[in-house]
Amino acid sequence: MYDILISRQEYQAALMFADQHGLDKDEALKSHWLHSSQGVNEIKALLSNIKDHVFVLSECVGRFGPTEDAVRALLDLGLSITDRYRFSEPEVDDHSKVWDCLVARLMLLQYRERLETFLGINMGRFSLQEFKKS
Repeated sequence: MYDILISRQEYQAALMFADQHGLDKDEALKSHWLHSSQGVNEIKALLSNIKDHVFVLSECVGRFGPTEDAVRALLDLGLSITDRYRFSEPEVDDHSKVWDCLVARLMLLQYRERLETFLGINMGRFSLQEFKKS
């Protein structure tokens, strides 16, 4: 029944069904996210509530939001997820997961810098001539 509700894109009903029967809501949230406009509101309401951090990070790294605010929200969400992984944590058993998160974090930081540079040049915050000199 849960899968049928998701396939029909009846997400509220699927979430209520999952609540009533103790099911994981991630599949409904993922499907709803993938079929949404993927704006700031959807990032806050859907993507940030998905427990599968691998999926969320792949969306944060692989998606480009429809607005500057959506791009910033994706970057912020991805950076907040990866912020908890540190090289100095000896108790972490799955080092490949930590490595993947650190690589994702590096990519997100690069994307944020590119966004700031692009906006700085195109919105007049930086002079193109001054930027070329540095």
